[in-house]
Amino acid sequence: MIYKELDREIIPDYVGEVERGPRPKMLKVKIIIDYADQTSEEVFEVNPVRQWLLDDLANLLRTLCQKSDDYASPEDDMENFRGGGLRGIYNRLGDKMQRLKNFIKNGNLHESFEDACLDTAGYALLLKRANDMGLSPEGDSWT
Repeated sequence: MIYKELDREIIPDYVGEVERGPRPKMLKVKIIIDYADQTSEEVFEVNPVRQWLLDDLANLLRTLCQKSDDYASPEDDMENFRGGGLRGIYNRLGDKMQRLKNFIKNGNLHESFEDACLDTAGYALLLKRANDMGLSPEGDSWT
């Protein structure tokens, strides 16, 4: 692919001529995590075009916390994944991916598309978390 330099930005040549306006005012996002005796804070800027990302991340966090309350104990938010291990979480992730694939192929989905996408993202994060915690592929082993 051939690239042209236009106004200090590299863009693919098939985009054509692009006029760039002023940079949009960035949104300042502050995340404060206050847990027991530890507090962490991070401030970063987000292009307002990506407001959807902030909204979806907040929704994902809310969904994960609610489901953790439903499925696990307050002492161990990964309790319901111990028995099946990493493979169990991977299989649940695969089920969600299959639902999305069928929706794209057939247009049929017995839950909202948004819920299926959030669940898929949630299972991916849970799989990473379980691996970071040392859950074995087969389960029942925590380090």
